[in-house]
Amino acid sequence: MELSLGMTLTAGEYLVAAPLADYLRRHPELHVAVRSGGTSELLALLNAGEIDCAFVEGFFDKNAYAWDVFRTERLVCVCAADHEFAARPVRVEDLFDERLIVREPGSGTRAVLEHALAAQNLTVDGFAQASVVESLDVIKILVEHDLGISFLYEAAVARELAAGTLRVIDLEGLAILHDIAFIRLKNSVFEREFQNLFADL
Repeated sequence: MELSLGMTLTAGEYLVAAPLADYLRRHPELHVAVRSGGTSELLALLNAGEIDCAFVEGFFDKNAYAWDVFRTERLVCVCAADHEFAARPVRVEDLFDERLIVREPGSGTRAVLEHALAAQNLTVDGFAQASVVESLDVIKILVEHDLGISFLYEAAVARELAAGTLRVIDLEGLAILHDIAFIRLKNSVFEREFQNLFADL
């Protein structure tokens, strides 16, 4: 049996890859092709029949697809462990003098951040400087080297937080929780197989 699976970068690398590897070890008869991309790109591939299902972190029309919540993740603000602030930041606005290192437009992580900021009438443009970096690993390295702050999923920085190279900046009134969703086309003849895959992962 063949399965073509899509994953957004953060969801794929930090949340789905390990359980998928365990699943494939238990099911050697399954041949899997994995595609990576942004949420909109994966939705286009799904609609075109080029992938069978996807794990996405971005926003999508929940009425248009069959979907389940794979995990709910927290987006946290992080800085280098030894970063010094002029005054302890309490609100997002207190960080506006910092350089923000952020994912590119179209990234699920960025969309979630922009949505949370908009709820407080704030935007990415409020930061003194914003550097766009497409690679999550490069963002973490830049932040570790104290070149800016970033908002990343907690699961994506768990290793760095444990190692003490990054730390979380706790901000009042900014608890950003977002669902990582497992999506596929509605009324698929393979819905039972998708449900089995989801339950196993």
